[in-house]
Amino acid sequence: MEITKGANRRALSLLRRNLTSEQLADWRESRTFEVVTWSGRRRWRIDADSLAGNICLVECYGKLPVVHEIKVNIGSKICAHINLSRNLVPLPDNALAQKLLLESEGGERRLLRIARIYGARQAIRYVEGGWIIEWNVPD
Repeated sequence: MEITKGANRRALSLLRRNLTSEQLADWRESRTFEVVTWSGRRRWRIDADSLAGNICLVECYGKLPVVHEIKVNIGSKICAHINLSRNLVPLPDNALAQKLLLESEGGERRLLRIARIYGARQAIRYVEGGWIIEWNVPD
């Protein structure tokens, strides 16, 4: 089963309606948009056309976030997304879920708890509650 054109159109419409005017302008230009966390301490860029490693740390005020005892540096990409193993969720829905989670109180902490730093040599992968969970494993 694949995502229909109608489902993708509806997902794009829902994403656009939930973006601020600045985010929408960025999305129209580059298909990415930036999200400031609820705490206001960090700014992340979400690539709405990608799945794995589509969240990038752009700016940090204070301590850098940590993913499974590894610091996330400016420019690092993380992987934490809806389970799309059956290809039933349009990518814009995934980007909107990530945006809403980052903007919610405690959401960044929850997202980082399930995230993987993109490009890590080793990872454990499993599905929990519809999210793909990946994290670095020490050597």
